[in-house]
This record gives sequence, structure tokens and C-alpha cells, in this order.
Amino acid sequence: MMKTLLLSATALALAAPVLAQQTPTPAPTPPAADTSTNKSDMSFSKIDTDKSGSLSLAELKMVDVGVTQADFDKADANKDKTLSMNEFDKWAADHKMSKPGKAG
Repeated sequence: MMKTLLLSATALALAAPVLAQQTPTPAPTPPAADTSTNKSDMSFSKIDTDKSGSLSLAELKMVDVGVTQADFDKADANKDKTLSMNEFDKWAADHKMSKPGKAG
């Protein structure tokens, strides 16, 4: 009887840490991307670092090192030296942007 009691107590003592462990809860899943948002609007918002509502040549060069002054002037339909969101959308549709650090 004493052996059974001693074995049970030992088994319980050894099993206690295992039983005390909590099961990790899975991390919450991020919400699904909002597909109703216009992609060019999100890109435009990120590129417009000074939040002026228009893009300068310098801001555009931050995302496309291959853009030239001539390209910019051609896209600037109203010749105000900035690109509006509509001008940017037209420009982006016609050009594949070069990643920063890679000329051309």
C-alpha cells in the first residue's frame, strides 16, 4: 500500500509541470485586405510624403529612380510642376516603375 501511495505521489509530482502548461493560443489573424480601396490611391498616398495632395519629381523619384524630368513634364498635363492623383494614375498605367537603387 505504501509503495502504491509513494508511486502515485511521485507520478503526480512529475506530471504536475506538464499538466500546468498552458496551450499556446494562436495569434489572431489580420483582417483581410480591403479590396474596395483603389490601389493607385494607396500608392499615391504613400508616395505623397509631404501630404500636399500632389507629387513632386523628388517624391516620384523615391519610388521610381528611372523617371526623368522629361517624363515628369509629359505626365504633368496642367503644367503646374506637380502630378495630381489623376495625372499619376495615367503615368503609372503607362510606366513600369524602376525600384530605388536600380537606375533605368
